[in-house]
Amino acid sequence: MVDPVAFTISIGDGAITKDIYWYGIIIAVGMILGLLVAIWNAKKLKRNLETFIDFSIFAVIFAVIGARVHYVVWSWELFKDQPLWKIFAVWEGGMAIYGGIIGGFIAGLIFSKVKKVPFLQLFDLAVPSLILGQAIGRWGNFVNQEAYGYPIFNEKYWHFPFTVFIQETGQYHLAAFFYESMWNLIGFFILMISLRKAKREGKTFFLYMIIYGVGRVIIEGIRTDSQMFLDTAIRINQVYSAIFIVVGGALYLFYRNAREYALNTDPENADNKNNRTRIKVKKVRPVDMSSEKLPPNKADEYKAMTEEMRRQREKSVENKE
Repeated sequence: MVDPVAFTISIGDGAITKDIYWYGIIIAVGMILGLLVAIWNAKKLKRNLETFIDFSIFAVIFAVIGARVHYVVWSWELFKDQPLWKIFAVWEGGMAIYGGIIGGFIAGLIFSKVKKVPFLQLFDLAVPSLILGQAIGRWGNFVNQEAYGYPIFNEKYWHFPFTVFIQETGQYHLAAFFYESMWNLIGFFILMISLRKAKREGKTFFLYMIIYGVGRVIIEGIRTDSQMFLDTAIRINQVYSAIFIVVGGALYLFYRNAREYALNTDPENADNKNNRTRIKVKKVRPVDMSSEKLPPNKADEYKAMTEEMRRQREKSVENKE
């Protein structure tokens, strides 16, 4: 077993001491590496770097709060007889990732509304970093001896990474934390490829929902320390995962099969009552929208269309204000 305390800070010849836990260090490393990956992706895709860094800081704060609140609420039996400060002792473990995702989601909604940045664009950039942080963070569970599976009694399998010895039970258990870490690492590379190739905003985010949901709904089923939904035998994280798979899958398929649309504005037939220009939407055949692959006349037509769409969005925002 690895000592959960990495080192101890001592001030004034031991007058003040503070233990620094491996769990907190590992979570911090995951956050830092995730932020570096997000910055790299933002530069590659020519996104506004300053805006995304601001969002990352904002989202991390909401995610940590959401992860801890979720864990405390669904594990209240562990805290009700403890000192109040134990609720805030995140360095000792106890962070629910779906609570963190919900917190980050709320942060994205607020940030996109205030800064007028497309919500899906933010999350497309964020999810590769998120799943990498999740892969790294699972090793905090290894140090704290959490997130393990059913006991294994066959000595042939008493070795890592198939099983891990848990001191509290005195038995070897399935190394569920390791399985999820590796699954998330694979998902990270898939999402990095998707981010480069996706032609529509949102597809990488929806793909994350599918990948993470599938892995979690399976691995959660072998864990013995899961949080249960109220007094049922249903694991709360499997419920979240199923929702992720269904919603993410439906949106991914919709965006993949959606046809391209062109805008045809008619300023002369404006709605005088609301002082708005009517916009007619017509379907066009899907084409490769890279300007260099289009004939000259089509390239000009595409540029004009995207410019008109941009102007209409700006005008719509001004009208709302």
